[in-house]
Amino acid sequence: MSSVSALIACAMFSGVAPRLSELKKLGLAVKPLIWGSYARWLVESLYAAEILALSMAWRMPPAFYAKPRMESALEGLLLFGYVARAASVNCGVLALLGVFFRALTYLALVYTNRDRMGLRAPAHAFADLYARCAALVKRPRVNERAGLLAATTPRKEVSPDISV
Repeated sequence: MSSVSALIACAMFSGVAPRLSELKKLGLAVKPLIWGSYARWLVESLYAAEILALSMAWRMPPAFYAKPRMESALEGLLLFGYVARAASVNCGVLALLGVFFRALTYLALVYTNRDRMGLRAPAHAFADLYARCAALVKRPRVNERAGLLAATTPRKEVSPDISV
């Protein structure tokens, strides 16, 4: 279910509908979602590759056409906010996103449901490490009556007076 939700979120932030220029107006909170969407980089590289494969007649300035939104490839670039010759950047970002998501998946596989596999949870291992480090550091004792640190005088054990 989470995979389907992630795919829908990536499709929403691909920059097709709504366009990148409209998404950028939403503020800084949306930028990581736009940059983290693999669909955004894939759609941009596919559109740019398609434009570069077209003849020069399709790449004329938008004012040259009677219907620029339908006939001009450059008008499409301007509307969507894509860069025509950024295929290497787009493919590099796609590769980095792929490595990031693979590493995230690996960590999820390694560190979840460890108790069902008969292994210790990472939280327990961290707690043991913390206990070992805390034992190395000697802390001053607390004077319970005054509530202040009594670092100079150690607490004395009081032996009970047994008199009959």
